[in-house]
Amino acid sequence: MGLFAEEPDPLAYQPEQSTAIFIPTLTQNLVTGLWSWTSTSAALSPTGNGATITVSGSGNSSMLTCTGFPAGALDAINGDALITKFSFQQQGRVQRTGIYEPQPKIFLMKNGVVQANNNAITQGTDPLWSALDTSIIVPTGTLFGAAVKAGTYGPGYRIESIDSNVAGTSDIRGVTMQVFYQNPIPSGGTLLLCEA
Repeated sequence: MGLFAEEPDPLAYQPEQSTAIFIPTLTQNLVTGLWSWTSTSAALSPTGNGATITVSGSGNSSMLTCTGFPAGALDAINGDALITKFSFQQQGRVQRTGIYEPQPKIFLMKNGVVQANNNAITQGTDPLWSALDTSIIVPTGTLFGAAVKAGTYGPGYRIESIDSNVAGTSDIRGVTMQVFYQNPIPSGGTLLLCEA
């Protein structure tokens, strides 16, 4: 019996590969919460003060999104490729003014909509920055190359505070991303099964 349609045959795909690390092309402050991000385009710079948000109290902040693929970034991904994960790199820092510091969480976004989330990102203490590489795994067989090429994917950052004692300023800079994938083995490819 064959495999179920929703379970891709692992023998039909090449080993995992990745795009080069690239800088997203777009930033946006999605105004959906109590506090907003400023200087959003500065999130893409590896130097300077980065995108900034100042929060105080409980609630969700607006979402800072960094999306868009530069020309050629996804050329090696076949439309039928399995997408296995997105890797995001960023630097963060915080200046605490309350009892607890605000700590952004990272999300996988598509066209301004949350697709998946991950843990809070690591932050240095002002004026120091700390770097973090965050991988968001894609469940097997749920996202294919054509969908990634057609959509605008990237990281989103938001403060989710449930404590009124959380206060301070958080900065994000140096955002880059990378897409990991498995292209299908082409017809007549070299990975063939033989009978004895």
